[in-house]
Amino acid sequence: KGLGSGGYSPGFATIYSATNVDFVPPSFGGTNFTSSHEHYVGIGGGAWTVAAFEDMRAELREHGHEAPYTFWMSGSDETAVKALTGFVPVAQWGVNYASTVSLAAGMSGGLQTATGAYVIGVLDEVQCVIVPGMPQYYGFCFKSYGSNSQRNPLRIRLQKGVTRPNILVMRDPRAGSGAFPLQNLMTFFEFGVGVQDRTAATPRYNNNATWADGTPT
Repeated sequence: KGLGSGGYSPGFATIYSATNVDFVPPSFGGTNFTSSHEHYVGIGGGAWTVAAFEDMRAELREHGHEAPYTFWMSGSDETAVKALTGFVPVAQWGVNYASTVSLAAGMSGGLQTATGAYVIGVLDEVQCVIVPGMPQYYGFCFKSYGSNSQRNPLRIRLQKGVTRPNILVMRDPRAGSGAFPLQNLMTFFEFGVGVQDRTAATPRYNNNATWADGTPT
């Protein structure tokens, strides 16, 4: 949704008037979209279902974003998602699995980033990732094209005239002419994160049929 009188937050494809943006997704595969096309989807019931995952896949695929996909979710929903039909877990460290047990290929359980996010498995071509801070009932499904790709749904925004992130090192005049001039150096690094492709992600809220913004935990 929008930021009210203080500004606007276009986000991904949405019809909410508070964003002040009438975004029309580009046509793809013979399908023409309108400004009423909505990626912020509310679902009643308070539980993740296989149908919800199928719908997220369909919403991304109709814009030309093919599997595999990534789904960020709350740790509070981990048990429920793991219990869904067709969910395939990743192998856990220290566990000896029988030859008849299906495990997600190319991934392993445990920490994935310094933030504590970790992969729990795959459901319907969607890699499920627990992300600390995600509120319960909320999910964010997107297509990643790999590091630094211009096709990713989010990208780093830089100052005008700058084409890539740069770290500018400025010598502190207080350093003097001592033997260790680096001890008082300062760094300056300015960037932001913005939406690059509004069709490459779909946020979900499964506790009400009407979308509502969540609060990070």
